Amino acid sequence: MSHYHAHDVLVIGSGAAGLSLALQLAERASIAVLCKGELNEGATYWAQGGIAAVLHKNDSVDSHVADTLTCLLYTSPSPRDRG
Repeated sequence: MSHYHAHDVLVIGSGAAGLSLALQLAERASIAVLCKGELNEGATYWAQGGIAAVLHKNDSVDSHVADTLTCLLYTSPSPRDRG
């Protein structure tokens, strides 16, 4: 059985950018957000704005600190590029 849906804008992707766009346009247009799975399965849902907590017995605060410092190493500009 086929269904017909009419919207002004189709946002493809339910990550942070797609949902941000949908919220921005929602007051002016009818929006549909298309995602490849459940909304709580994407990386944006799990990232939760950078909030992290130790939730498993095999996890630790030290591992979170190490992950953060490793990420900082790969995402920060080199000293030569800093103005």
